[in-house]
Amino acid sequence: MTEVSSTRLYLGNLPRNVTKQDVEEHFSSHGSGKITEIKLMNGFGFIEYEDAMDARDVVPAFHGSDFKGERLTVQFARGPRRKETLPGPMDRPSMPRPRRTIFRMMVSGLPETSWQVSSPTPFVLASRISQLAIF
Repeated sequence: MTEVSSTRLYLGNLPRNVTKQDVEEHFSSHGSGKITEIKLMNGFGFIEYEDAMDARDVVPAFHGSDFKGERLTVQFARGPRRKETLPGPMDRPSMPRPRRTIFRMMVSGLPETSWQVSSPTPFVLASRISQLAIF
């Protein structure tokens, strides 16, 4: 069974243009405890409280409430936090996720054969590239 957090809450059905300040102002209207973290994604997010009792009080107070024209979903978050589950070197901070940019890359000079058949490893294939244009 999935572990449920006692201080971290899932926020569903958030408007896409909502800010951390909007969420903080909305949840502080209940007079609840100290918020330690707010993380927003597209249409959902997470809010973490310092005390489990405060988080427990917030769920029934805000679940189904109106928030900027949307009916808010507030539930206890399930599963471990992503940061804690990703393996990686401990000597360097985790790198941010790459974002899409306006830059594109064009590769030319590849052999006519299939990618799977022409090269057993990416390193051999990379050595065959004759021209690389970034625009």
